[in-house]
Amino acid sequence: MKTHISKYIAIILIIGIVFNCSDNEFIDADPVRLTVDEALQNASVAEEMVYATYNAMLLGAYTGIHWIYATTVPSDNAIAGVSGNNKNGNVIDGIEEINGSLGSLNPVWTSHYSAITRANYVLKFVPELDNVEDNLKELYIAEARFIRAMTYFRLLRVFGGVPLVDHILTPGDADDKIVANVRVSKEELYEFIIDELTEVAAKLPTREEWDEAQLGRATSGAALGYLAKVYMYVSSDQQYNGLGEVNGKGSLENWSLCHQATLDVEALGYDLDFTYDKYGVNGGGPNMLASVAWLVYAENNVESVFEIQGNQGFANNAAPVINYYNWASSERINLGVPSDEIVKLYEFSDRRLNATIVGKNNRAYFDLTGQGTAGTRLRYFDNRLAPNREPYDFFCPKSYVTSNKNINPNAFNGQRNNKNIRTLRYADILLIRAEAANELGQTADAEATLNKIRLRAFGDNSHDYPTTDDINNILPGTGGDQLKSAIWRERRLELAFEHDRWFDLARQGRREQVTNDYLESRGMDRAYQSPKNDVFPIPIIQILLSSELLEQNPGY
Repeated sequence: MKTHISKYIAIILIIGIVFNCSDNEFIDADPVRLTVDEALQNASVAEEMVYATYNAMLLGAYTGIHWIYATTVPSDNAIAGVSGNNKNGNVIDGIEEINGSLGSLNPVWTSHYSAITRANYVLKFVPELDNVEDNLKELYIAEARFIRAMTYFRLLRVFGGVPLVDHILTPGDADDKIVANVRVSKEELYEFIIDELTEVAAKLPTREEWDEAQLGRATSGAALGYLAKVYMYVSSDQQYNGLGEVNGKGSLENWSLCHQATLDVEALGYDLDFTYDKYGVNGGGPNMLASVAWLVYAENNVESVFEIQGNQGFANNAAPVINYYNWASSERINLGVPSDEIVKLYEFSDRRLNATIVGKNNRAYFDLTGQGTAGTRLRYFDNRLAPNREPYDFFCPKSYVTSNKNINPNAFNGQRNNKNIRTLRYADILLIRAEAANELGQTADAEATLNKIRLRAFGDNSHDYPTTDDINNILPGTGGDQLKSAIWRERRLELAFEHDRWFDLARQGRREQVTNDYLESRGMDRAYQSPKNDVFPIPIIQILLSSELLEQNPGY
């Protein structure tokens, strides 16, 4: 799909309509502007509108630096890793002083609503096209609804309830002013997302039904996968955070629906990708290389449930950076640097170590953990050494893009690259299944599913549940549930720096305790306050633009 997605411009430019956003939030292009009537006479406009909706997910704040500030930097997996004059990173990293004026929040808000608006344009205009076959109309509409539902799920986890805009707004219309500026409850938003994903899962093609050039477009598996994840959040929020009924169902019923959705994904042929050993495994030696599981050529593999397709040179900050490090310049900041705490969790024999952590010097990992050998140097997959940037010892290679054109013909180009953003993997689906099965009392299923993840991580059954660590280190907040603790810990290891840890802690009802313990361990104030910090504040600029119809989250 990379060859297709970059050639289309936003629907705002195709039909000559201007949103209430600044021009620089969209692609810098010189389009031929058409009237709505002219555009609708073009048989290709429907697909172009859909591609424009996919393109919205490459806006910097949807996937890049501002998204990292809101999802990864605050967690105990990371430290901001930014230079001293970077206010966003320092404030979010320490939690205190967070308010609606924080610079990263409004870009996250506007980029996500840009994607929603583009999806709404598809839903408005595609049904009116006389020169598009009905089956294609149904497909394009399903794709737009999938992106919109996924985007609302992302907003919900960051801000809580937000305005639910499900159609193109009419300027000056009093009812639409309410729609645009009045927040719905989390329950209402969850219901909308669930209903949308349920319906489009039956309308979207499977992965195999797309031809190779269209890989990356929405599938039934992606809709079902996100449905499973949403159900997990609903069930957890009901169980730990006082969320009310959703579609008339409580926690246990939603765990059952969650579990079924994971089985539906499995039935479509997804599986774990075993590319960890292509360049060698952990075990020491000067040429030990990191996993290639995150290479460009390993994208859209059997484990990929949904990936936002990268596009080299698309837009500034469009790269799926986790450590925002520019190899072309020594002056760039490091964003989301792995904390000592997450590094120490990985056993040296865990193949995920090299896929998640690289060290800047020979002794960093050994000195911290006592594992391996002092001479071992953790490297990127192309044998490149990690940057020597004080005071940070570790970096995450999942977003690293090689400059070796023999490995990647579209090698790194400044801040821009064509690497995909992997938003949902089958490993996540398996861990969701394990958690749901445990909540439903299906212990054997939960253990067997958890062990699939561990088998890949260690290459054998030596770490099958329960290990000594599972028995002796039960996580707080689990009520002493040993298996639940093991599954939660495994999510942290498997999905590190994939923007899940911060949100997992919130849905599990333990973010306050974990975050404050982590802050205290770093000599910082125990500044996290629940429920205030369970969501970020609404950007103050959005409240002002709404004439204060848009309400702020409590406590901010």
